[in-house]
Amino acid sequence: MALPNDNMTREMLVAQAHIWNHTFSYINSMSRKYIIHSNGRAITLYDLVDALPINNNAKTLDYTFRLMRTLIHGSFFNQTKVNNKEEGYLLTPASCLLLKEEPLSQIPFVETELDPNFMDPWHSLSKSMKSDDNSSTPFTIAQPLFE
Repeated sequence: MALPNDNMTREMLVAQAHIWNHTFSYINSMSRKYIIHSNGRAITLYDLVDALPINNNAKTLDYTFRLMRTLIHGSFFNQTKVNNKEEGYLLTPASCLLLKEEPLSQIPFVETELDPNFMDPWHSLSKSMKSDDNSSTPFTIAQPLFE
């Protein structure tokens, strides 16, 4: 599609970003499930990698850095200076709701949202819509996966 003017270009870029945000929204959920825990203070990338049950090498350091950029963009972490020199990460109010010890913890909701029993039927939505069988739903199609 040719983009004839700046306004059209801007509109198309906003539309593309909108689609990407919806397409990749699962990344935020999966990232939140894995990485949020409380240290009671800002934590550096190196300390975070040490605290997680992962290999501490250049690859995981790079992946964790990218993951943290995603979580900062999603407002689940704030970036700050630690000891006035090194970049560190702080929990936001939203991420605090994903701590086990938080009385208003949203962990059960997030775990349900990411459970295969909930997610797999959504992968069957298209197949269900194409089916001539009126009793065919995404859940009945995905059911054999759980037997």
